[in-house]
Amino acid sequence: MSEEAVALNALRNVEKLAEALGAAESQLERGYAELAAAILEVQEKRYWEGSHSSWKEYIEFISRKFHMGRSQLYHKISVVKQLEGVVEPKDLTDMGISKASVLADAHRLHGEIPDSAVESAKNSAVTVKELKKSLAEALHTPEQESMEWFDLNFAFYVSAEEKKELQDAMRTARSIDPPISNTLKDFMQSKEIALRWARDFLATYSSEEVPF
Repeated sequence: MSEEAVALNALRNVEKLAEALGAAESQLERGYAELAAAILEVQEKRYWEGSHSSWKEYIEFISRKFHMGRSQLYHKISVVKQLEGVVEPKDLTDMGISKASVLADAHRLHGEIPDSAVESAKNSAVTVKELKKSLAEALHTPEQESMEWFDLNFAFYVSAEEKKELQDAMRTARSIDPPISNTLKDFMQSKEIALRWARDFLATYSSEEVPF
């Protein structure tokens, strides 16, 4: 098969997977992992050349044609790329993109993830929250031994204005005296930001009567 035919097949495979996702919402969790792997192959082997003017234009084409958020596509691609050589492609597809995202974050932060975490992620009976907890326990630091795992349990879509507002609030929380050190692990920085928000809110409103 010629190189041009291989590239064309790879591009068609991406569109086939993207179209299937749009037609069956129930497949989003597993299908996105497979789609991201297919798009990553197109990127790494530059199969988009000849059909699109740039990689960015190709992603915009997929996003627009199949009604998928561009930032979400980039995120899925990043997850699959982070776990290359760490999680087998079939396992990545089977576990779904939500669990894969948890593993990718841990691998990015620690440079490794325990085999037990990969096995947990593959287990359909294990929830995303349970996977996060088991990873935190497996990769814990000594000072965490006396602490309890606490999952705030929220992630959400935001508008551009809301995103900027939250980022500004995080930046302010980081910079007030004493500033949060960038040498701390990511989860410790996030924890300190959340605690500063909570303390400021409670200091402002805790004396007010709260209606129930």
